[in-house]
Amino acid sequence: MFEKIRKHMVWDHILFRHYLEDGEEILFVAHKHWIKLVAVGVKTAVFGFLLPWTMWYFFPGIFWAALIWTVAFWFYFLYHFLDWYFDVWIATNASVIDIEWRGLFHHLSSRISYAEVREVSYEIKGIINLILRYGDTAIGMATGGKIELCSAANPRKVSLRITEIRDHYLSEQKITQSDALQSLLGDMVSRHIEDRGIRIRQQ
Repeated sequence: MFEKIRKHMVWDHILFRHYLEDGEEILFVAHKHWIKLVAVGVKTAVFGFLLPWTMWYFFPGIFWAALIWTVAFWFYFLYHFLDWYFDVWIATNASVIDIEWRGLFHHLSSRISYAEVREVSYEIKGIINLILRYGDTAIGMATGGKIELCSAANPRKVSLRITEIRDHYLSEQKITQSDALQSLLGDMVSRHIEDRGIRIRQQ
């Protein structure tokens, strides 16, 4: 059922594997939209490349200063890229993991079991958001709490995928519980027959 979801996720499995429990498998990763990187990319290109090397053209003596300035700006872009990439929801075969990246040495992670998920909703505001297909996605929990992934890429797809995985998980849980109950009842009947035998009531 989830073969299409698992495609092209090798890189995600490598980067996010330390968030997983034993036997847990990533089925879907929801990222923020790339539009959040555009402003940072433009700033890096203008102030980290165009400006210093234009000045170097007119003042060749500032080569090393221009180079250091460029490297510093590309580290600035890398930092924001990592911030974008690691602010995610990870839907596994057991739960949804909400990861918030607040810096190189500050990561927050919380886990929501599918049994706690009451609903998955999304909201797209504005014509630009509608055209580029990004908006906010939220998971409402049975306890009344809520987690959000703001500016998610294709929030409708995120909502549908997580709902699909949750429904599949709950369906499997019901089957497992039903099989366990039938097995328990079967054991009780067998034990009763062994202890007391079968009595046939005569009319």
